[in-house]
Amino acid sequence: MKEETIQKIKEKAVKNGIKSLYTEKKNPFILDGGREGFEMSLTFNYPQDFHSAIRGAENEAMKLMEKKDVDKYWRARYKVLQLQWMFEIMKYVWGGYNTYSARAGIAISKVMQELGLDEKELGYYKQDLLT
Repeated sequence: MKEETIQKIKEKAVKNGIKSLYTEKKNPFILDGGREGFEMSLTFNYPQDFHSAIRGAENEAMKLMEKKDVDKYWRARYKVLQLQWMFEIMKYVWGGYNTYSARAGIAISKVMQELGLDEKELGYYKQDLLT
């Protein structure tokens, strides 16, 4: 799959994710943290990028919890959740994983349909799941 196609998929998934944050009234720290996580994921091109960012954001959240800074903790925690979510979506794009999230599979199908792309081009469909 071309890099520009992967970037389009990522951008659409992020746009859908940010839109989902605003579907119900939520606390500002949830919206801010979630948006930050989604926007950060736009810059990642490799699984390692997600692993490093998730680990860093989890450490940040733990430090805030230790300080008992609840609002900042939840902002950091929602950043972690959205980074993890985008990683689950990108696993379908890259393929080669043993486990996949069904919910992320539904999300990536929606993204592919919205972009008019064939799901059979995803790395997930090109791998041999029986080996």
